[in-house]
Amino acid sequence: MWRKVLLIAVVAFAMFAGFVLYELFAYHTIYRSESPQGNGRIHVMQLCGIADCDLRVDATQGGSTEVIFQTDCETKPSISSTWIGSHVTLLVNDRLCGSITVSYDFATHGKSVDRKWGAPIM
Repeated sequence: MWRKVLLIAVVAFAMFAGFVLYELFAYHTIYRSESPQGNGRIHVMQLCGIADCDLRVDATQGGSTEVIFQTDCETKPSISSTWIGSHVTLLVNDRLCGSITVSYDFATHGKSVDRKWGAPIM
């Protein structure tokens, strides 16, 4: 009887440990926007530690392209996007990172990043 209890405890601990490791060491999508034509997507992902988060913006059209990578951001930034044809503009407001404007054109794969440090625009 005690062997079954021990086995259940070991399995439960292993599942819990796996979940905790996944949450600590994996990027999670916090924002996603798809083009009106449906042929491109922009993803904002975070990898959070104890004090702050890394922020990554990827453009997906067939494969995935990293557009920006930013460290030392907060856990819940304000994010919005606007699409015009194949062009997307993404605004990320964050108390720690400041205001980040990202423009990406899926037709030419051109990008533009503008960072304003300090208090975000609300």
